[in-house]
Amino acid sequence: MLTRFLAEQVVLDPTSRVDALELYARFRSYCAFEALTASDHQTFYEALIERGFSTQRDVRGNDFWVGMRLQEPGASKEPRRKRRGF
Repeated sequence: MLTRFLAEQVVLDPTSRVDALELYARFRSYCAFEALTASDHQTFYEALIERGFSTQRDVRGNDFWVGMRLQEPGASKEPRRKRRGF
């Protein structure tokens, strides 16, 4: 599930970073759209660390994931939905 989310909703870019809360919110929305149960924040965080991603904290105390950015709305592949009845 995380692999698919990253492929469909995230752009890997070594010069970018994404707010950690914003990334997790997008992940939860993605899971809801796909009718999947989203993992809790800690499990999500640990899975990203296992995949080699790292975080950075700014002077205000906000956490960011480094090396990625979110796809712009409309630019990403929409999550696949199973169609029924057609």
